[in-house]
Amino acid sequence: MYEHLLNIREAAEFLGIGERKIKELVDTGKLPAYKIGGTFLRFKRSQLDIARTALYRKDETGVSPGDTEAVYSSFDGVRDFLYFNDFYILSIIIILIAVVLMTAT
Repeated sequence: MYEHLLNIREAAEFLGIGERKIKELVDTGKLPAYKIGGTFLRFKRSQLDIARTALYRKDETGVSPGDTEAVYSSFDGVRDFLYFNDFYILSIIIILIAVVLMTAT
């Protein structure tokens, strides 16, 4: 059985931090991530559990890295939808144009 991989938004909600912070942690190598198709980041819940304990430990300044609040607007939802489904949307548009051209002649 395979383990469900979380996307960036789900990982941010799971860890209680912002999506930018997630990307920063991945870029610095502090958070393990998997790329699908070279661009889509995915995370294993088991690895996020381990990272969560490390994130919520207070550093010397007494500030936890998890203090950032995740903000996800409706615009972000539309942007994510278009980003993850752009191939399908473009394919439907091309098919519709082809059908219109075939029925017009």
